[in-house]
Amino acid sequence: MRTTRRTITAALAALTFATLLTPTSASAKPAPATEPQPEPCVSLALSRGADLWTCTSEMLVEVDVDDTGQPQPPVYTPIEQPVVWSEPVTASDLGPLDDWDTWCEHSGICRRVITPYYINETKGNVAYGNSSGAIGRYDVIIRTSLNGRQANHGMALIWDGGPSIDFNDVTVRCREDRNNLPDANCGDHYAGGPLIGPATFRWNSGTLYGNRLANANPYYADVTATFWPTGYPGYTHPPLRTSKWKCPADVGSDTRCKFSL
Repeated sequence: MRTTRRTITAALAALTFATLLTPTSASAKPAPATEPQPEPCVSLALSRGADLWTCTSEMLVEVDVDDTGQPQPPVYTPIEQPVVWSEPVTASDLGPLDDWDTWCEHSGICRRVITPYYINETKGNVAYGNSSGAIGRYDVIIRTSLNGRQANHGMALIWDGGPSIDFNDVTVRCREDRNNLPDANCGDHYAGGPLIGPATFRWNSGTLYGNRLANANPYYADVTATFWPTGYPGYTHPPLRTSKWKCPADVGSDTRCKFSL
């Protein structure tokens, strides 16, 4: 069965991106840019005949479904593709409205500086599908603001095509980089479980307040979630990782955590 799927999907791989899910005219959002999807990841998923897959430009998540219809644990495969650093902007550059729906629509994952050392943003373009091809796409954006030894986060999910998507357990997970030791969990911050689609194309979280970070180490955050497109089974969102920030030893006159420039 898997061999037959691979043969079919490999032949349709090029066609997938030529016809990938133009949003319906009923959408309340502006017409989206025709950005390329994370093509190396999607091509890999299709060539493998994955039953269920989700992609960013740096991560493939595959889920196989067994003969009884039960999904198996997700398998994560990193994709070698550089993250794009955008030109720095300031809040005054953006005006009263952000540009999250239009920024970085022509790349897989982008990061940028909002306030040097203290505020950074990361955006990922996500595609998902099954063994027959692509089904839909959405954007995830996270802004991280450092306040002393605390990292606070705000985020958005933006529908870009396909069926409506019901998210569950959208979480920002703080991680501590401990050099040669496994990364440690420094706090899970629940953001919500929104529904996005043609009627409500965007969801914004509230501010997620991080824990006080005690150690002198680098830190980062991952956005994780599961989601259910209308008419399809559950999918796993590929973790979207922020830039790293560094916290110094908690002694002396300046103990603030900072992003590198």
